[in-house]
Amino acid sequence: REGGGEEEEGRRFRMFEIPSKGEGSFEELDNFDSDDLWPSKAFLLLPGEEGEQDAVVWIGEEFSGVSDLEDEEECVTFAQTSARAFSEEVGIAHGKVKVVVEGSEPEDFWEFFELG
Repeated sequence: REGGGEEEEGRRFRMFEIPSKGEGSFEELDNFDSDDLWPSKAFLLLPGEEGEQDAVVWIGEEFSGVSDLEDEEECVTFAQTSARAFSEEVGIAHGKVKVVVEGSEPEDFWEFFELG
């Protein structure tokens, strides 16, 4: 799938790499596409510029920050902790946090990577 980080109906989708084990900072990717979803990484995706938009945390199957991707509670805790740290560091508020694990992406997840 191609394109992403593009304007779609006046909204810009944004993608930030989540630092592994809380080390480093959240780095925004520009002009991203689905090829940027590396299995060894986790990302926070936001639809829109700002406001209470729901955040999506995508976790790669080889990401070291989560020990058991089949443990839904661990994944949710990681996603919520990461999203809270993101808001504190970057200063962008978000609404609910949705967890997406590599290989189990719902179809609407791929809308982040489609051209508008």
